[in-house]
Amino acid sequence: MNSDDLLKQMQMMLTQDTQSFFEHLGGLHGSEVLSIFFNEQKKECMIKVDDLYANFVGLPEYKNLKNITLLIDVKGYNICIDKQADDVLSIYDVEIKNDYLKVLFSPSGYLEICFLNI
Repeated sequence: MNSDDLLKQMQMMLTQDTQSFFEHLGGLHGSEVLSIFFNEQKKECMIKVDDLYANFVGLPEYKNLKNITLLIDVKGYNICIDKQADDVLSIYDVEIKNDYLKVLFSPSGYLEICFLNI
């Protein structure tokens, strides 16, 4: 299976079951956060990460670098990031239950979102 086929499979999984999608990717562990943007008027959050498959770097399952942007329709959110200017913000884990998403960051922090769609 090539990386484009794998990405199509992941997109289908995301549509069908968001929790399984993130579990299959190891909670996006190790993905560097390139940006987080909230559009209050559209009630959207965009999280851009450098590598969808970062959890698998060094393993046979790792296909190639694939940056993505998660677009989330937001009902409400809470964010707390404690980062120095030179710190690289990466994802430690992603947890999903029903319409609740929690992203844990490394070195420190979190983002909690009540969402409509991801």
